[in-house]
Amino acid sequence: MMEESIVSLCIVGFGICGLLLAVYALDKPIKEFTKDVE
Repeated sequence: MMEESIVSLCIVGFGICGLLLAVYALDKPIKEFTKDVE
């Protein structure tokens, strides 16, 4: 039972890290794109 909670915690942590990384990676292109649109 303890192992399952650790695995789920790792999956959640990895998902959050991936989401933050995606937001950080897409932040500059989105800002450049909005500048071009304006």
